[in-house]
Amino acid sequence: MTHYSLAEVRAILLTEISKETSIAIPELHDHENFINLGLDSVNCIFLLDRLEKIFKLELNPVWFWDCPTIDSMAQKIFSELGQLQS
Repeated sequence: MTHYSLAEVRAILLTEISKETSIAIPELHDHENFINLGLDSVNCIFLLDRLEKIFKLELNPVWFWDCPTIDSMAQKIFSELGQLQS
């Protein structure tokens, strides 16, 4: 299993959000709400699918509600990856 740092998780998340929203990575801010970035439920499902393939981790769609920002989602994914690796 690949080990990811929090910075790597965040960078991957930024890249995938940028692809989904067509917003350049430098314009994405850690504390911006996904809704404000234009991500609706359909976009989130597409994003979720890509992230699951990258991290080889089952992600819960509810996390977009519970972790509605780039920073909080990166922390959640990193935490879940850590639980698998320990």
